[in-house]
Amino acid sequence: MSTAPNEIMLDLETLDNKPTSAIVAIGAAAFNFESEELDTFYTNVDKWSSIANGCTVDQGTLDWWNRQSDAAKAVLNAEDAIPLKEALKLFSEWVVKIRKGAHKMELGIWGNDNTFDLTISEHGFRVCNLPCPWNYWESRSVRTLVNIGDRLGINPKKDIPREGVHHNAVDDSLHQVKYCKAIMAHIKGEQK
Repeated sequence: MSTAPNEIMLDLETLDNKPTSAIVAIGAAAFNFESEELDTFYTNVDKWSSIANGCTVDQGTLDWWNRQSDAAKAVLNAEDAIPLKEALKLFSEWVVKIRKGAHKMELGIWGNDNTFDLTISEHGFRVCNLPCPWNYWESRSVRTLVNIGDRLGINPKKDIPREGVHHNAVDDSLHQVKYCKAIMAHIKGEQK
């Protein structure tokens, strides 16, 4: 069995909580439940290009951002932010690279929740006239797996120490990978 990454944990930073939200950062971690191998992707997205593509902004979300740490809020005015279409192209190329490395294993695209991160990404691909690099049946939900863990009496989402910046898309992805792997190991009867 190959242990190359065949799962992708996607996390977005956005300016709304609707499927049409403006994206300001894309972060992802490629992993395999059977190995420690990781590959990451991160890019800041120019918020004005998201808005110009018809993506939405919500005042409640802006208020929420104002209550976050300075390190988290830096994404809102990142100097290295690139246009939405360019960011999605780079992300799509990275997903294709991971898919090729998975050696025909099934690819899973995870979001916390898939109805947020994946849905917003798919909207971004549509408004930028780009093909989405995954199929609808590859969608996975972190919240569902966490709920299963809760039912089994474990909560590694809270028990595993958090590293990195909260609400940094790649740091959030990496943390989600850690606790999803712990839940899966528990389900399989392994101790990690």
